[in-house]
Amino acid sequence: MTTVRIDPNMEGVYLAGLSQSWVKSVQVQKELGYIKDWKILASDTPLNGDFNMVLLVTFASLADMEPSKKKYMAFMKEWGSKNKDKVIEISAQYPEIRTLTGEYPLREIILKE
Repeated sequence: MTTVRIDPNMEGVYLAGLSQSWVKSVQVQKELGYIKDWKILASDTPLNGDFNMVLLVTFASLADMEPSKKKYMAFMKEWGSKNKDKVIEISAQYPEIRTLTGEYPLREIILKE
């Protein structure tokens, strides 16, 4: 989970960039089976708190978070240099409109009855 503080009136700009960068990336990762799912969550009260958006990636297991050159090479083959260059261009504007406020590896706790 990555928490993000989007500057006022910049949510649309940030989401447009994410749709062409982060979203495409996690979709490829999901298709390759590297992640289970992903979500973008936005606060209904964006001026309160330390962050107003969450980028959430769900892994099937903790082992799926481990670095792997084989997985990286397969991802880059699917992703391609065209997308890589576009993401660099899009994300260059992010520091002007948002601040990453934290990254938190979380795990679901299921209580037994």
